[in-house]
This record gives sequence, C-alpha cells and structure tokens, in this order.
Amino acid sequence: MIKTLALVIAATTAGLALTQTATAADTLEAVKTAPEVITFTDCEDNEQTPCYTLDEGRWVIVTSYDPYEATEMTDAEVYSAMVGRLPDCEYEDSSDCRWVASESGNGEGQSFIDIDGTVYYENP
Repeated sequence: MIKTLALVIAATTAGLALTQTATAADTLEAVKTAPEVITFTDCEDNEQTPCYTLDEGRWVIVTSYDPYEATEMTDAEVYSAMVGRLPDCEYEDSSDCRWVASESGNGEGQSFIDIDGTVYYENP
C-alpha cells in the first residue's frame, strides 16, 4: 500500500524559503511557477516541510506542523506526480498502476492512475 508521496516539483532556489515559516499559499504558488527542480520528502520519514503525504484519505502538501497547515492536492496534481512512478496497468481495472489511454487498450479514453483502488485522472 502506498502511504506517502515523494514528489519532484519545480521551485526556485532564491524565491522560496523552504522553512516552516512559509505559508501554504506562498509555497504552492512558488512551486507551481518556478523553473528549478527539487525533491520533496516523505512526511512520514522527515519532519522538514514542505512534504507530501496521504492525510485522512487525501493527498496533501504539508507546509507547517506548528501550526499544522496542509493543502489538498487536486487529482491532476496527484496524477502528474505519480504517473511516472507507477507501472503500466495490465488491464484497465488493475490497481496500483497507470493507464495511459493513448498507449493502452483501444488508444482512446482518459488516462488515469490507480493508487490502492482510488483513481486519479489526468484531466478530471
């Protein structure tokens, strides 16, 4: 079972202080618009923020523990983060895999990933 997500995402080295003092909104805006790549860590293995985790059944980016601040990721963000980390699905109803519609089945339809039975679409 996949419990946490280590995500490679863009961030500036000068424009974002990756500390617990950064707000959730500032952190998310910086990582969405910046050109350089950093790796966020698994929240279960590391107390540094920002990090990603599955929190009460939803994927979130944690930007602070005190006070606790977490922002839910969209299905498209989860898809984008995980699509390259999962194996291809053998069948469209397989679990813990990715279904790339243009390359699978009849070559039509919607691409998605399945994590523990939950489906995240590329374009929900």
